[in-house]
Amino acid sequence: MKNKVAIIAFLCLLSLTSCGESGPGDAFMKYAGKAINGHFDELAKECLILVDTLEVTNDSLAIQLMDSYKKDLELKFQGVKSAEVLQDSVYENGQKADIRVRLKFGNGQEEETEYEMRKVDGSWKINLSL
Repeated sequence: MKNKVAIIAFLCLLSLTSCGESGPGDAFMKYAGKAINGHFDELAKECLILVDTLEVTNDSLAIQLMDSYKKDLELKFQGVKSAEVLQDSVYENGQKADIRVRLKFGNGQEEETEYEMRKVDGSWKINLSL
């Protein structure tokens, strides 16, 4: 359950970033903005989903997952209200990053969690493993 909450929170934060960001923290904040504003369909396009070793990007699986996470997020936490990047560490020749964030939810709860990000075609994507 905690992993699902972390994924939901991460997806919310993803909406704050886009192409042309300077680093994984900036990308994450853009993605978070999309989640905060309820633009989960746009957020789904920014995720890299790993199912075992198969990479799935920009397809219906990502959109279905975002829709499910959006519903869970709103029911359990009343949405994401803010996000803050606490730390990011880039490694593997600038192709991967670990990011630690603090999420604040509409119901007053806060959570600190970590995500892995990967650079795909020059843009940072959130890496979600199923």
